[in-house]
Amino acid sequence: MLTRLLDKTSDQILAEMLHPNFQLKTFLNDKRMRNRYDWIFSMTTLLEKITKCNGSRDRILMILEQLPNTLYLEGVYDEVRKLDPITDQLRFNFIQLFLKISNTFLAIAPHSASDLEKVFERIELHFTKIKSESSVWIINLLIFLFNYFITFQEFNETKEILDEVLERVKEIDYRKQQKQQLLKPQNSTTTTTTIKTIQSDVGPPPDDYRQLPIVPDVKEILSEQKTYLRQNIVDGIYSDPEQYLDVNINW
Repeated sequence: MLTRLLDKTSDQILAEMLHPNFQLKTFLNDKRMRNRYDWIFSMTTLLEKITKCNGSRDRILMILEQLPNTLYLEGVYDEVRKLDPITDQLRFNFIQLFLKISNTFLAIAPHSASDLEKVFERIELHFTKIKSESSVWIINLLIFLFNYFITFQEFNETKEILDEVLERVKEIDYRKQQKQQLLKPQNSTTTTTTIKTIQSDVGPPPDDYRQLPIVPDVKEILSEQKTYLRQNIVDGIYSDPEQYLDVNINW
């Protein structure tokens, strides 16, 4: 059933996958998605095609959001490390298709990054390994260039898409950390200091409020000494009526 869709247009594939009779989730969790490359590659090809549908963001998301925790993703995780039996190289075309799907998925639903990171890490690991063994890889690749017309372009193109996906994941992680910082509770040290200040401010006043003049005299007006004001208690209770009167009369 998957192979018959391969020749259809992107919009036709999207419409077919969204049809209730298609049962996409059943396909994604079919046991053959775990161990048959032809099934995994066909599904990957179809998913990459639907990402090209214009003006269908919500409909594309309805498909892609079904990918996490499926046998299909487990199959992809296994296959990205395997070599092509003919070229003895990584399956660059297959990896490119999956990365393009992932890029679209991350753009639409950034929270999906955690479901795909395991696959990205494995791909990055193998690309790093290729670079570290570049001298041997180049010799082998030159042999394959002669025999199978393989070019460096496949590696470079795939690496560019991988870097783009990893950069997007990095941005998503950064935004997530920023959000967590904003949601953190107020620093406990600051809270403790504030409480101590309030407690010290509610101590006994230097003067009896009953002896204070209602209208300030010239000396008070011209004085550079800081006016004594006790902290007004908003949250909590006053110790007695005297404290309440003293605080509020001074204010």
